[in-house]
Amino acid sequence: MLGTTPTFESSSPIGRDSNQFMRGVWVTNDKANHPIALVSRPGLRDYPQKPTLSRFQHVVFEYEVIKDLLDIYARLKKLGIEPVIAVDHEPTTSFY
Repeated sequence: MLGTTPTFESSSPIGRDSNQFMRGVWVTNDKANHPIALVSRPGLRDYPQKPTLSRFQHVVFEYEVIKDLLDIYARLKKLGIEPVIAVDHEPTTSFY
């Protein structure tokens, strides 16, 4: 969906004497080494009060021209992925 390429993947024990492994992948969609890191670890579970907790909620991708943003919008819309809101911030336009 994001057009990223993995730059590094890892699966390593959590602690020196652990038999549980944390997995991670670092990806990029530009010349930067790893603007996005995705990590999972064993034992994570759903939490009913999740909406009330502070958490990571925002990722930014910049495009040089509005046409690039609108092309991404059209591609994702075909996949059934649509923003909940569009905002004109004057110097920028955003989809959330």
